[in-house]
Amino acid sequence: MRYVEKVRILGVVGAGRKDGNTFKLVNEALNGAKEIEDVETKLIHLIDKKIEPCRGYGCDVCRLKKIPCIIKDDFEDVAKEMFQADGIIIGTPVYMGTIAAHLKGFLERFRSHTILSLFFGEKQKLRNKVGGAIAVGIDHYGGQEYAIADLHYFFLTHEMLVVSGKPPYGYFGGCAESLEIKEDGSFTSPPDGIKHDELGIKSCRFLGKRVAEVARMIKYASKE
Repeated sequence: MRYVEKVRILGVVGAGRKDGNTFKLVNEALNGAKEIEDVETKLIHLIDKKIEPCRGYGCDVCRLKKIPCIIKDDFEDVAKEMFQADGIIIGTPVYMGTIAAHLKGFLERFRSHTILSLFFGEKQKLRNKVGGAIAVGIDHYGGQEYAIADLHYFFLTHEMLVVSGKPPYGYFGGCAESLEIKEDGSFTSPPDGIKHDELGIKSCRFLGKRVAEVARMIKYASKE
């Protein structure tokens, strides 16, 4: 008997530009995910959401009162989408050698859920979900693997299962560069700069397919 329940793969774009290189790469990964049978995808732009940073120990209500985060914004709506997904692909531009600040702020908001799990025994809501990371920098050596590692730390902190793409295209995730050199020798990073990076685009497509493949195996195995 074959299960027909759809496998949900969520793409999260952590860039400040909606139609830029990060979006294009996450979308490419979701297209790769669709190559796996019984998969449905959804994409979220964090830039469309109002998400404030965690107030940390200046607040700490989640730990002291055993309640979810008290900040009223769009965080819980996006978190719910992640909790309902079977696989999650997060994409970021590389800023100063790491992930974008507003993406980092979003991920730190999961502290409230982590505390409820660590201190009060509640179920870790991201446990056993499959995670894949994508990073795009201005050149091939722009800190992509450092940014991907930061996303992997988030996945591992929440007991997720981290996958890569398909070597030799991507050993750790989806990596691409957006550098475009002008005729006068100057350079820029246009919103479609990754179009020149065929290997980078492939790394993201293979990553998406792998996330969906593993998520499907886990979802269906749990039904047996």
